[in-house]
Amino acid sequence: MSRTQIAWLRLRIIGYFNVLVIFLGLTRFRIDFVAQRVVHSRLVAYYVICANIGFLFFLPIAYIYEVIDDSTYFGNNLLSLTGSVSRAINFAASAFSVFLRSLREAVHLEIAETIIVLDRRYFSKMPMLEAEEKVEAAQQCIWADRLLYFKMFALCMQILATIYYSLPTFDELDANEAWLDCYYVYTQSILASTHFMYCYQMWLLWKRFGLLNVKVSALLRRLQRRTIKAGCGLGGSDLRQGRKQLALEAVDILRGIAQTHACLSHLLERLNEGYLLQILVVLLASVIESITFGYSLSLVFDGSLEWEFDFDTYLFCMFICIMFIDFNLVYWISDRTVYAHGQITEILRRFQLLPFLGVDFEQHCELFVLQLKQQHRNTKLAGTFHLNRSSALALWAFVLTQIIVLLQFDFGSRLKTATENAVMSRLNKLFRIQAV
Repeated sequence: MSRTQIAWLRLRIIGYFNVLVIFLGLTRFRIDFVAQRVVHSRLVAYYVICANIGFLFFLPIAYIYEVIDDSTYFGNNLLSLTGSVSRAINFAASAFSVFLRSLREAVHLEIAETIIVLDRRYFSKMPMLEAEEKVEAAQQCIWADRLLYFKMFALCMQILATIYYSLPTFDELDANEAWLDCYYVYTQSILASTHFMYCYQMWLLWKRFGLLNVKVSALLRRLQRRTIKAGCGLGGSDLRQGRKQLALEAVDILRGIAQTHACLSHLLERLNEGYLLQILVVLLASVIESITFGYSLSLVFDGSLEWEFDFDTYLFCMFICIMFIDFNLVYWISDRTVYAHGQITEILRRFQLLPFLGVDFEQHCELFVLQLKQQHRNTKLAGTFHLNRSSALALWAFVLTQIIVLLQFDFGSRLKTATENAVMSRLNKLFRIQAV
């Protein structure tokens, strides 16, 4: 398949994921990048509002049923406590995502409409790149595309896995259990889709920052070649006239790059400010689940918890590996987007090696550098720009530390009788409801 066909197919697949997000009640808008338009529908808006109201109405009922069910099977131990905390955080995070839908929609709509305008007015009118520049542009996009493909795959696996592990309740024809499992699938799908929406919009900005970097690099190489040719083949007045014409062309290109970069930087700030609480809540839920799973796995290796290894267990382990990589995607894609955003500064520093091309060109370069410094300062103050690969390692170190703390606390609680462990009893009562 050609690159054009792959790009068209990718946009079609993204459109299906957009429909999934609408079905879950996370947005009212369908963004069609193939037709370059945002589709508004009053019927879809009514459906999304009804879906949100229904989800929030049944949320406390589902949580109470889940807690009563857990109170029947689990006792006063750390395993049941971590499971209860994880469930409470998941329900709260999903409710938080639904409550902040309007804020997320405003950011989503602004990014979509602005990118459609930029694609139509600027990126689609970029001159044809040379062979070397095409290779550089392809390398800028390939890693972004691969991360997006894996994110879409992980989202599908997360939804299918929750459905698969809920199928036994449908075979037992237990209406309450089936309803609770359907609601749990819905809750997990909301969290996963919120994470996907953030990564997808980061991907949109990352690719366009990469194209701007290629554009600036191409401008630098052309200026270097043309100044060398002009210096070798022209006399004094002709040399000055040639450099003046070259500077006018470069100023026009640089002005367009600066305006587009400023617009994309504003979108990046809006994305991180609008999604800050959303991503932090989803990450909190993922951290709690990671600590719970790590603690349970430690008990399995210790022999305190029985775990029969069968085909379902193998699928579960594969799913955990996929989720581990997916959990780091928000860090990786934020890190690469910030790197692409700041890479243009490194390219502009090489413009100092060019010969003098006129006062106007020098002033535009200085203004662009000042603009980049201000944008860098704003991005350091806004949103989730502390999410990078280094902080991902720090987060996993924190998770490992909490697992060790739980193991130490569990070892100490085993040395006491159940009646002596007052702390564990009080903690478990916070998350327990006894059935009448």
